[in-house]
Amino acid sequence: LHDGSEFFVGHYYVDAAQAVRLVREAGGVPVFAHPAAARRGRTVDDAAIAALAGAGLAGLEVDHRDNPPQAREHLRGLARELGLLVTGASDYHGTGKENRLGEHTTDPEVVDALLAQAGEVTAVVRS
Repeated sequence: LHDGSEFFVGHYYVDAAQAVRLVREAGGVPVFAHPAAARRGRTVDDAAIAALAGAGLAGLEVDHRDNPPQAREHLRGLARELGLLVTGASDYHGTGKENRLGEHTTDPEVVDALLAQAGEVTAVVRS
């Protein structure tokens, strides 16, 4: 199929920077998940992350099994340089995966900062 085909159906495409802005406008706090996870395919370079930070990116998921140790240190420094929060996650989706529940977590202070940013636009209820 191609643009000129009678069977072609176009689709709406949002680039990453626009997605970050839309998340912010909706009251969300955008965090980039596993940006250095080479096992998952392409990684994202520093310039692209800096551009997303300029668009309103709030954080980088640094502490994740798919980010190699050297990449974690690099991402931690980049996050510091760009003023981004550093998050972590086990990315646990049930049994059958290597990831263990609670394997990597986000520091409580960072969770508070994420909630504070969300609360600037939308009421956040904590139980």
